[in-house]
Amino acid sequence: MPDLPRPDQDTLQRHLRDMKRLLSRQQLVEDLTRRQQMPHQRLVENITHRQNLARLQRKLDRLHPADIAFILEALPLDERLYVWDLVRADKDGDILLEVSDAVRTSLIGTMDPEELKAAAESLDADEVTRRVERLRASHPAAAAFIADRAAHYRFDAIAEALRTPCPPG
Repeated sequence: MPDLPRPDQDTLQRHLRDMKRLLSRQQLVEDLTRRQQMPHQRLVENITHRQNLARLQRKLDRLHPADIAFILEALPLDERLYVWDLVRADKDGDILLEVSDAVRTSLIGTMDPEELKAAAESLDADEVTRRVERLRASHPAAAAFIADRAAHYRFDAIAEALRTPCPPG
């Protein structure tokens, strides 16, 4: 994704609060629905679940990958993985570039090899190279991870650029 102006910290915090509110509401409504005995219980639970998923999905679809990364960083593991499963596949690669090493590891752990390949292939080679160059000084482990994935999925130009030593200074 091209570099877009980043939202301020207040906006990021609002997005995080919104996501947490949606997750809490989903849990509350689903718990209440399960406790109530009513005709067509399963149908009501299914409809309620789908409505809540749709709300979460709409919120995620409107967010920039970096904003989703911010949210994923702030969520507890179980909620993080739940939200990660709702993220559109075309955003996976960009989000993986943005999150910390620990969060990236938890997210990648849920992906099968085809999903990983699709995430890597969805990235623009020039954009990956630019991002990695920015990451290299402050996050060498992240840069190494991306270089490894790039080489693994035959993004030879990126992998070669990443192997080139950083200039001193």
